[in-house]
Amino acid sequence: MAERIRDILSTMKLSPQESPKQNLEIESLIKESESLWLERNIEKYPIYFTGSEKAKQEIEKKIVESKEPFVITKRQTENGYKMLALSPSAAYGLIDGDDAKVVAGVFSFLQEEIRPKLGYYPEKFMISLKEICERLYMEKTGPNYKFIVRALRTVSGCAILQTDFFETRTKKGKKSCILTEKELRILSSVEIRKKDRLIDKGLKNKEYSIEIKLEDWIIQNLENYFSTKIDKELYFKKLDSQRARRLYTRLCSENFRKETELLTPEIVELLWITDGDSRNRKKSITRALDPLVETGFLESYTFDWDKIAFVFSKVRQQKNVILDPGEKTRIDSITLRILEVIGGIQSERLFRKIAQGVPEDVVSLCLSQVKELSHEGKIKESMVGYFVTLIAKECEKRGLKVPFKRKENTLKQVEKDGYR
Repeated sequence: MAERIRDILSTMKLSPQESPKQNLEIESLIKESESLWLERNIEKYPIYFTGSEKAKQEIEKKIVESKEPFVITKRQTENGYKMLALSPSAAYGLIDGDDAKVVAGVFSFLQEEIRPKLGYYPEKFMISLKEICERLYMEKTGPNYKFIVRALRTVSGCAILQTDFFETRTKKGKKSCILTEKELRILSSVEIRKKDRLIDKGLKNKEYSIEIKLEDWIIQNLENYFSTKIDKELYFKKLDSQRARRLYTRLCSENFRKETELLTPEIVELLWITDGDSRNRKKSITRALDPLVETGFLESYTFDWDKIAFVFSKVRQQKNVILDPGEKTRIDSITLRILEVIGGIQSERLFRKIAQGVPEDVVSLCLSQVKELSHEGKIKESMVGYFVTLIAKECEKRGLKVPFKRKENTLKQVEKDGYR
């Protein structure tokens, strides 16, 4: 979507007075399109294994031998204790940082393509393996397809057992703990779907898609904004280390102020650092943090055996009203469609009001009418004014609230041309 916005911007001629301001507005659109929202609980707690392959195999062996879930942490509370444990996939083992990256790619598709069209997060949806590869910046090859399928099956096969750790958020913004110890999963199920696609001279090519089913608690938290905003380019392209990505997503929920601190034991637990030697622990943590400084996410950090202090390069503004990421994507998409047909980048704020307050089918109808009338040379006034007036007339016709004021002279021309 970011490339699409830049293409629109490059085709528009802005006056010197308009350019700086409008460029800022278009850049804000680009930044939103480059963002991704991840479920908050998953990013806060050590669900994804990021240690060495040897340590991973040792833990998986212990789980198999004990026939019990692996307890990550157990903490005393006033009412007893709270516990977080994992029961890994019998076939594929623990979820690791690369599996988490695939899940993030799926969430990216869900938020940019599915949620804006439906208006909600569905329980089930389809996504092609090619689409996932594109979002992960991977080549569309057989080995990569196998890697993606294995990753998603690993995630769906891993159960999370917890007491008083994970939270859900209601529509009113209130949090409530999930108190039961029932199994939770990030993905309920993953099913491969195959179909033949006709290519050339009767030849067929197999096209693979995946049907994914989400857990109710994941849907609830994504719908009700209990999520963490991350930068897609930084996460998918710039951070190669699993541990660096893990720390990045954890810190993204903290960068509403210039500086913050996290306890060192919490970081050790989050990164699955199992080496008992303190020097090696420090080395592992700094290796994960250095890429965050190199990429510009962190300005600096100070390591201490008890806690680590972080200084962010940029402070993200925290808004009083929590915005639905899916709704923002929908509004951005409609705004861009209007800009492509009408132009008038100086009216981008007005177009956003229309995208937010007018049903999408009304916008589509009015855009098609403007296209037709413009092609016939019937629009004498500005395209922006004509389009806005069509929107207003259609809203009035359907008994909808008009989210702006219209100019009378444009209204007269619309009536003269014969509003349809």
